[in-house]
Amino acid sequence: MTLIGQKWVGGATLYEPELWPDREEMHDAILHNTLPDSAPTWNSIGANGLNVRLLTVWAAEGIHRITGQRVQRAYLLIETVALLACCLLLYAFLERYAGWPFALGSLLYWGTVLPLTYFNHRFHPWDKPSIAVWLLALICTLHQRWWALAAVLVVGVMTKYDILVFPALVFLAYRNTAPLKNVVLRSALLLGLTVSTLMFLRWLAPGGVEPRSLMTLVVSNLHDLRETTVTYPPLLALALPALLAGIGYQTADDFARGCVQLAVIITFILFLQTNFVEFRGEVPILLLLLPAASYGLHRITSTESVRAAA
Repeated sequence: MTLIGQKWVGGATLYEPELWPDREEMHDAILHNTLPDSAPTWNSIGANGLNVRLLTVWAAEGIHRITGQRVQRAYLLIETVALLACCLLLYAFLERYAGWPFALGSLLYWGTVLPLTYFNHRFHPWDKPSIAVWLLALICTLHQRWWALAAVLVVGVMTKYDILVFPALVFLAYRNTAPLKNVVLRSALLLGLTVSTLMFLRWLAPGGVEPRSLMTLVVSNLHDLRETTVTYPPLLALALPALLAGIGYQTADDFARGCVQLAVIITFILFLQTNFVEFRGEVPILLLLLPAASYGLHRITSTESVRAAA
């Protein structure tokens, strides 16, 4: 999956040679927090808020300076390692939670929708590292490794700040099974950590966040949905997991239910704040739906369910 995705899908989309100058220009813009001479605003080059997604850019620049490799080769290396980590972490997370058959099936499903993450953008090298961080955060939350989760969240915000809302899962997943006071305090401290990390990044790299028209984004997202209909990337990738999660929600445990609830919140936020046609940004929703989807799949394939239907 890693090699096919990076070489044959990515090679014909994100990593085609024609895009390298644009990607290097964006790299320099974020690294130095300075707009290219040809760009009047960050928003004009589709980079609103990207100047604080620094960790992957720093890593690529570090590899470039240490090894002498081109920046593009450094990004390719980072994303290849991160994508392989995503595959391994996805299996590890679900194998422990739902058993190896569902984990393997989910991994294969991830392989089928992976190509959608390579389209509709030119420079988002933090996407695959961010997915790996999301999976680490889910594993830490499932096993209640709170100090490890705190460290993962700091890395996550520095990579891509959409993980800012992740502490809500700690509250949603454990509010019914742990002392409420402890859950609220833990969630608040983790949220304070993610918010303060983002504030530090914005202090370190000021500007870059420009006003955006909420209505314009909503209209654009509705237009994309109407134009693509059944081939709409988020629909192709999320419909089946969402259906299974809906079927399994009633019988799911608190962790799976909390994941679904956070997925709904994130879906609403992303539809209002991003170009929703870019499935690369909705991958965390897919990850959050899978625990409940395992209950849904079990419910419709169990012997009792089959007999009841007959």
